[in-house]
Amino acid sequence: SFRYHSASYINKNGEKIRLKERFLKGNTNDLGYVTVSLWKNNLFKFIGVHILVCTAFHGPKPSPKHRVAHNDGNPSNNHWSNLRWATQKENCQDTIKHGRTTKGERNKHAKISNNDAKKVKKLIEEGELSGAEIGRRFGLSRMAISDMKHGRNWGWLK
Repeated sequence: SFRYHSASYINKNGEKIRLKERFLKGNTNDLGYVTVSLWKNNLFKFIGVHILVCTAFHGPKPSPKHRVAHNDGNPSNNHWSNLRWATQKENCQDTIKHGRTTKGERNKHAKISNNDAKKVKKLIEEGELSGAEIGRRFGLSRMAISDMKHGRNWGWLK
């Protein structure tokens, strides 16, 4: 396995990372995280710069359950003071706090907008139309309407 803290030099922003005599160039992935590629024993792996910086400045992760959290919610801000070890639960709470969740219309699989979801929920609550009729109006299946009715989908939306 890879040892993330084996870099011979990492600056406090994670902008300069040197392994042996070679500086690594970071690339930003689709989620906004800066990564570098590492080779070891003929294995190639992308590693988040945030992991390298947090390990270098805060030590190894306290437990296998810990992940690197960005205090400001910006995945490309890899300054050591912006990073900390956090559990998955804490990291999820940060995601909500920073508005980076993929709930509702921000989810790439959402079939309706948040506004339409509110309309559907109101129609369900009024009880005058069947689930099938509501589904037809909004292009949703009866199962999707049932899931909304029982809070399995869009349950967070008021």
